[in-house]
Amino acid sequence: MRTLYTAQDIRTAEAALFPREQREDELMQSAAHAVAVVAEKMLAKAEESAGAAEGSVLLLVGPGGNGGDALYAGAVLAMQGRKVEAFPLEGADRVHERAARAFTAAGGSFVGLERADSYRVIVDGMFGLGGRGEIPVEVDEFLREAQGVRAGRKRRPLVLAIDLPSGVVADTGKAPGRHVSADVTVTFGGLRRAHGLSAACGTVLCEDINLDDGSMLSAELSRLQSAVSLWHTPVERLAPEGLAAQLLGSPEPLPGELPGEPGAVDDKYSGGVVGICAGSKDYLGAGVLATLAAVNTTSSMVRYIGEHPEYVLASTPEVVVHPVVRGAGQVQARMVGSGRGTDRDARDELLAVLDMVQPLVLDADAITVLAKNPDVLEILRARNAPTLLTPHDGEFDRLAKAAGLPAESPDRITSTERLAGELNCTVLLKGRFTIIANPQRTVVVDTASSWAATPGSGDVLAGILGALVARDAGKRARDTGYTEAGQYELEAHEADYVVDSAAVGVAIHAAASYISSLTPYGPAPTSALKIAQHIPHATAWLGTVVQG
Repeated sequence: MRTLYTAQDIRTAEAALFPREQREDELMQSAAHAVAVVAEKMLAKAEESAGAAEGSVLLLVGPGGNGGDALYAGAVLAMQGRKVEAFPLEGADRVHERAARAFTAAGGSFVGLERADSYRVIVDGMFGLGGRGEIPVEVDEFLREAQGVRAGRKRRPLVLAIDLPSGVVADTGKAPGRHVSADVTVTFGGLRRAHGLSAACGTVLCEDINLDDGSMLSAELSRLQSAVSLWHTPVERLAPEGLAAQLLGSPEPLPGELPGEPGAVDDKYSGGVVGICAGSKDYLGAGVLATLAAVNTTSSMVRYIGEHPEYVLASTPEVVVHPVVRGAGQVQARMVGSGRGTDRDARDELLAVLDMVQPLVLDADAITVLAKNPDVLEILRARNAPTLLTPHDGEFDRLAKAAGLPAESPDRITSTERLAGELNCTVLLKGRFTIIANPQRTVVVDTASSWAATPGSGDVLAGILGALVARDAGKRARDTGYTEAGQYELEAHEADYVVDSAAVGVAIHAAASYISSLTPYGPAPTSALKIAQHIPHATAWLGTVVQG
């Protein structure tokens, strides 16, 4: 997995390199070369799509180093025979002087903003890491025209951002006003936090840059401490003709182990049994979706606890059903809450499972019960066994308020880490960029698509997570032994594996969501049931693509 750095981390690493430069703008020119290489690849893709032999480039140039990167990159492209023009945001006399001389000497020219379809690639070199607030209105209108061209015409200008899309805040990923939405962002040495928080970055490419003496920006960044990692789900490879699939390199290894074939001596119990406490008379579908997801995730037994088991059995007849959680047979983990309700019975059930030693995955209504009942929340805080909470943003806000955390947080990563530390558990904040944090470390999973944004999808994810946590808890228990009561017991401080289990679950869910959207004519809206049904396809595909 790749590390996410703060803006200050990047500045510290760059500051260590600047005194070693042996010629003017040495590091900037290294970055510009990387930009030019990516821009050339994007030009080739745009020309292929438009069926034309050549295309021009527009640079949007700010007054700082980001604009210098763009102008030096434009000079490289111009020397390669490309037509390159530059729009100076604050006038041609306010751009990086040496880069501007190199740009014009190579044949580049400064222009005003004209028709967006005059260009094949638009390079955003306005703000970069420092940020300057919103982009100007005229640039925003120009780029909106470009987006319209891309949606409705054959000629499709692509947007390449240098370092960060202008208007996106480096440490938070927030874009409070007018901002660039890039097709591709190329950054240097290491990823910024915004690359794991904002879809406005598009496909993110990280290129190393160096000085003539061999000093690398990545080496300087590696000396800094960061506990935040990013894993990118490789679903773009399901559309090999797309730009992202052509630009990205080999997929990153999964942070954990995919479900695989049972061993020669395994049976229905040995892979980790999960107990699913989901659904109710008012939300029957939640139990069906969570249970189907768990069945499709591993080969092990799934126990269902709840009302109206006939609906669950109709879709998954292999499930063993029980009326209540106590006496439901041995399990290695439990998933509780999806569509369960928030009444007294749901509260009593949650209290019962919190008192048990097995790992828990708490979703949806279980999180609401925690937020509404301070006494139950205190029991969670004191629990000495692994707990994974899976809120969406609204549930997260209610739980954070109940836990006494500040209403405002600088970004989703920080707020997730604070809640994990406050409750001494693992928190999975769902979203396009899913954040998984425990008190020691944080993993952000870029799901690479938004097809999972459909009703019931969270129930499916909870079922996947329950099955995976049961599998991994069972494996660890076999490695460490049983308690006297014959139950698997793992203390919270031994539960770092839950972060990796959860990351694998999010990857499977993301891939299943994308695969379930595919039709013979391209992607189209999907549903939670289809996502659950495609879990085996997603698992097999991830194993082929990521693990080889």
